[in-house]
Amino acid sequence: KNYIHFKFHGGGAAINRRVRRINFLVEVLSGLDFRTHTQGDLLVARLDKYEHDFIQTRLSDLGRLTMCVRQLDMLMDSDVRASALAQAFLRSDFSKF
Repeated sequence: KNYIHFKFHGGGAAINRRVRRINFLVEVLSGLDFRTHTQGDLLVARLDKYEHDFIQTRLSDLGRLTMCVRQLDMLMDSDVRASALAQAFLRSDFSKF
C-alpha cells in the first residue's frame, strides 16, 4: 500500500510561466512513473502500489525536484526551455538549475 501524493500550485510569475513550470513537472514526473493531473497552474501527481525501496527512491527524486523547481517559473520563457530542463533533470544534469 505504498504511495506518494504530490501537489504543486501557484507562484509569483505570470500565469504562462507558471503553466510552463507545470508542464516541466508533468514531463519529469511522468518520466518517474507518476500519474499526473493538471488544471491551469495546479498539478496533482500520484504513485501507487510500488515496493518500499522504489517509493524511497522516488521520494528522494521529489526532494531534488522540489529544490530545482522552486523559482523555476522565472526562467520559463518558452515551451522549448521547459522541455529541455525536464530532460536535463531526468538525465540528472542539475548544472542547468
